[in-house]
Amino acid sequence: MENLKRTVRSSPFIYLNYQLLKPSKRKLVVTRNTNLVVEGFPRCANSYTVHLIEYLLKKHNISDFKIGHHLHSIAQIKRAKKHNIPCVILIRDPTQAIASYLIRSNMSSVNQLLKEYLHFYTKISEINFQFVLVDFNEVISDINILINRVNLRFNLDLPLFIERDKDEVINYMTRVSEEKYSNNRSKYSVPNREKEIEKKLVLKQINDSEKNNLLREASELYNELKLTFIEK
Repeated sequence: MENLKRTVRSSPFIYLNYQLLKPSKRKLVVTRNTNLVVEGFPRCANSYTVHLIEYLLKKHNISDFKIGHHLHSIAQIKRAKKHNIPCVILIRDPTQAIASYLIRSNMSSVNQLLKEYLHFYTKISEINFQFVLVDFNEVISDINILINRVNLRFNLDLPLFIERDKDEVINYMTRVSEEKYSNNRSKYSVPNREKEIEKKLVLKQINDSEKNNLLREASELYNELKLTFIEK
């Protein structure tokens, strides 16, 4: 059943057309009119990246710039390749990404998430397509790294950010998290003390899983992709 679900999520025709039927998902789906695609495994700074780019576009009065994002699906990337749309792939150390995902979603299957991580990034490595791969740590430390790579690779002119822009976006994401999760701060999209405390417990759970196989394989894939695709 899980293999069937992965096959469906990898099909642009099936999965993306299905998402178009959902009003809340329509604006996320890649179409031929999309200007930029930002995708990655969940908890890899997807929200932060998209919010900050959209904030900069609005700040500089750049309209009619559509971003496809947040479906966490290979289908999005295949559609981007078909229409030759600039594409950013976000990646994060699997232990950290899965720990953050477990806290946010209340899921308990570490091994299932490791399989999803492996499937997502293995398929990406097999796609013959000129995407930009950016690591979570680079995005968080200085998103201008991402913007500069995108501008250079795809001949775009996305505006760069200043520190004040980052503060504005973090404040916005905090307000959204407060509205959605109230006092459950461990589920917020931004760093906080509660998340870090819970994360330590979850990290132990991950490291106690079948790390000799799935976790090691995911970590090796993460390092291999960074070495192969991230520009120095």
